Amino acid sequence: MSKTLKILLCLTLLSSLGACNLPSTGLSEGVLNATDVYQTVAVNLTQLASLTVTPQNQIKTPIHTNTPINTSGSTTPKPTVQGTIIPKPTDIPVPCDQAAAGHPIDVTVSDGTHMKPGEVFSKTWRLENVGTCAWTTDYTVVWFSGVKLGVVTEKPFTGPVEPGKIVDITIDMVSPDQPGMYQSNWKLRNAKGVLLGIGPNGDAPFWARIEVVAENTPTPTINPTILPTPKDLVSGVILMEPDDEMDLDLGILNSGQKNDIIYQINLDNLPVVTPLNGARLAQFGKQVPEQSGCDSENPSDKPVQLTNLVDGIYICYWTGQGLPGYAHLLTTDTATKNLTVEYTTWSIP
Repeated sequence: MSKTLKILLCLTLLSSLGACNLPSTGLSEGVLNATDVYQTVAVNLTQLASLTVTPQNQIKTPIHTNTPINTSGSTTPKPTVQGTIIPKPTDIPVPCDQAAAGHPIDVTVSDGTHMKPGEVFSKTWRLENVGTCAWTTDYTVVWFSGVKLGVVTEKPFTGPVEPGKIVDITIDMVSPDQPGMYQSNWKLRNAKGVLLGIGPNGDAPFWARIEVVAENTPTPTINPTILPTPKDLVSGVILMEPDDEMDLDLGILNSGQKNDIIYQINLDNLPVVTPLNGARLAQFGKQVPEQSGCDSENPSDKPVQLTNLVDGIYICYWTGQGLPGYAHLLTTDTATKNLTVEYTTWSIP
């Protein structure tokens, strides 16, 4: 029996004993009525049992939240340091009419091919329809600028070219009679008469570039250059970390589109630049190249290993869109091996 029940029973018995001194009710004085006592005890026990007693081992421990405790003695909250958020490139809607250079763009008669005076040849370009509209037979290949090497100045499409498809376009041409370097620039014309070219802005022409060499002349006399003066399409300076990719047509890093080069550190711990998506590279040297100088190089799709970049080197490049340009490459941090790229992409008018 618990201590509480014992105390209650004693109090009940005492109260019952005190009741014996009341006036007589038919019982002898000094004699306890056992029935009354037991009834009184039963009532008190019933009331005690109705009380909610929580065992000690069932007492619930309050739940504490994981609130940090300030042990510094200062009530001033510490500032939160936020990292730099690099925005993702914005998705640009694909236009209806958009052309891109195929791989390769020059199927026949590569740039600088030697021709005899008056030689007949066929120039074939490979283009890709990267727009959302099909090129129908209402589309035409037209001469745009430069020298009129073509037998004709325009030629309609012989069949449709659906979006995502590639087409080879051939124009019959004749080389001029006089020795020299010649370039003929061409574009596409849609059914509404609007001209479209290649490149990120869709305004760069594709061309045939030949060198006419006089027959039986050991050292041909080349007329002053008649090539159109190139204009800068995009240029700037950009810092590349290892494994960064760059679009030389747009001048941005990791565009998620058709990047032209990737910068990496090879297994020999040496920096390497590798062309992507049909781009081509040629190492030039320590001097700033002109377009004519880059034209004399033999570009390839092989990686270019960059050594002794303290003073930097120049490379010539042709983007995946077929546009020429050059870049000055040098390392600025030997620890991180980050690469500084000063680039210029040309657009031929």
